[in-house]
Amino acid sequence: MKQLFTLLATVFVTVTTVAQVGIGTTTPNAAAALDITSTNKGFLLPRLTYSQRENISGTLTSGLMIWCTNCGSYGELQVYNGNTWTNVTGGAAQSGELDPINCPTYNTQIIEVTSPYTGRIWMDRNLGASKVATSANDVDSFGDLYQWGRGNDGHQCRSQSTTFTLSDIDNPVNGKFILSNTGDWRSSPNNNLWQGNDGGINNPCPTGYRLPTSAEWTTELTGWNDDGAGASNSFLKLPVASTRSGSDGSISVTFGLYWSSTINNDTSAKALAFTSTSIGGFTAAKSSGLPVRCIKNL
Repeated sequence: MKQLFTLLATVFVTVTTVAQVGIGTTTPNAAAALDITSTNKGFLLPRLTYSQRENISGTLTSGLMIWCTNCGSYGELQVYNGNTWTNVTGGAAQSGELDPINCPTYNTQIIEVTSPYTGRIWMDRNLGASKVATSANDVDSFGDLYQWGRGNDGHQCRSQSTTFTLSDIDNPVNGKFILSNTGDWRSSPNNNLWQGNDGGINNPCPTGYRLPTSAEWTTELTGWNDDGAGASNSFLKLPVASTRSGSDGSISVTFGLYWSSTINNDTSAKALAFTSTSIGGFTAAKSSGLPVRCIKNL
């Protein structure tokens, strides 16, 4: 016990009087508060998943470092710079995988793809999809079906049960797919959902991403063929991912539809639509279930 006390006292005196600590060395560098020396071992930082990183407790401080285990293809060393996470060279940090929310079959991997026409960055697959589409009818690339303005509350799951009870709040507590004869899943409209550069209220996209506006969809179309093949063969590889009826909950695959964040009126919003012969804008009831493809914030 006496020897232990002497050792602790020595360390305490060394730290408080010299303000240096050496691990594996008795002569720590004079410019370093902590000098770790080894010829056969490494320094192991906290290892977090992307979702765990996004839920770190407390206020983030500049210089905070982690190893993100599922960011990018092989994991990534990341640093918080006071405003955002970066890699060690100051570039944009790679994203990882979203933890499944009420649709637990798989995670949606976040991999970026850059538009050759606009330079904008998109996710390479639909929300809820397990892979990038290899064809227009690739079922594994379809993903989930969202009612306009709703978040990841479970309603987007294709097997989710339905209800005719309209919601008077923005976040329905039961997570069911809400059927409606009015065109809106809310009892009174809220046109402020999914708005703004950060995705706004109920944004279902991962941090740093949001739904595209109708104008952003249209801008991308300038480089595509004017039909469904143009959508599926584009850099976004958009499949004909089916839709869910907002009136009876049935799912059908007739033509491609993808939500935008742009409002049409109190009961409908704008979407991208494509068939075998055409591609362009479309208007859908807010209660409809459509796939979502996310674009990175400006």
